[in-house]
Amino acid sequence: MSGSIYTHSNFEPDEFSNGGCKRTAQIHEILNKNNIPFTIADFEPHQPKPRSLPSYLRGITHNKRLSLNLRNDHNTGRYIKAFERFIDKNKPSLFIWESLANQHFLLGNELYKRKIPFIALPHNLESLLIDNHSFTSNVNSPNWFTEELKYLRYPNKVFTISLEERWLLSIYGIDVDYLPYYPTTAVTSYLLNIREEREKNKKYATPKKILLLGTFYNKPTLQGYVDLLSQSEKFKDIIFNVAGFGSEILESYNSSNIKIWGSVDTTLLRELIIENDIVLLNQPPTSGALTKIPELLIAGVPIFANHNASRSYYGLDGIHVYHNYQELFDLMHSISPPIPNIPAPPEAAEKRFVDYIKIINRV
Repeated sequence: MSGSIYTHSNFEPDEFSNGGCKRTAQIHEILNKNNIPFTIADFEPHQPKPRSLPSYLRGITHNKRLSLNLRNDHNTGRYIKAFERFIDKNKPSLFIWESLANQHFLLGNELYKRKIPFIALPHNLESLLIDNHSFTSNVNSPNWFTEELKYLRYPNKVFTISLEERWLLSIYGIDVDYLPYYPTTAVTSYLLNIREEREKNKKYATPKKILLLGTFYNKPTLQGYVDLLSQSEKFKDIIFNVAGFGSEILESYNSSNIKIWGSVDTTLLRELIIENDIVLLNQPPTSGALTKIPELLIAGVPIFANHNASRSYYGLDGIHVYHNYQELFDLMHSISPPIPNIPAPPEAAEKRFVDYIKIINRV
């Protein structure tokens, strides 16, 4: 492998943290196990002072407008300069770009201008997330989708985390492939241990204890579960356990059949996954793909998911899809879901990703 490969993500590669961290950890493991050396880019040493006239003027020029948002214009110019300095100093032969959000959209523009080969791995389409504003134009989602498309046309290739996003971007002529999420080796081992415990307990009963699991700082996750819990009087014979990063936001919902656990460590999370009959996933329309779905299936947990949450995973054993709360009610009271099969790792997709890196980086 020739030259210097750099990567950048908005998340730490923490395989036991939130979905963004898990995705970055997955990418790093793929690179490591295929002997592709890389360095995590650090832009901080290259940033000019937060407030300077050159940064402000550079921001106005890039944003092509005069506005009262001086901070935004300062930051735009400041980050552009930081990215320029980093690229000029380090001269990457290939850049693997996960940080497609906020000011880091500007990074793609600078890599493209300098003809640096780079691959994009968006964790989701930012312009399609609930109440998400463009960093440069301040337009609210989904009305800046065409703005995001401009940046997604810059990379040599895009690898999406969801099937639907691959399809959507391909319509716009973007060179795009699909690299689904699959947990790292360490996480898979942890999940298989949970599966063994669940198999000992032979959880085949009609669901009575249901786990609502997610990162509640994520707006679609929070909105989906708030909507579901507002219907909880319809499910009085069901115990809902709510856990995950930020779930303490929902403490006001604590009741006789709703238990809010808050942010839990891996030990307590393991116990909750073992003890509950199923995991229920309920989301409004959004982008990306839920990393917890393949993880839960590996752990031997059946899933009830609405049609928004189950995107990209239709057809996998163990996922039971509903389209409204009546269908969910019927599922809860009509089936005894067995422990699902383990989903196969995406070996072919990983190979396409690695092969493309080797081609573009001139082996």
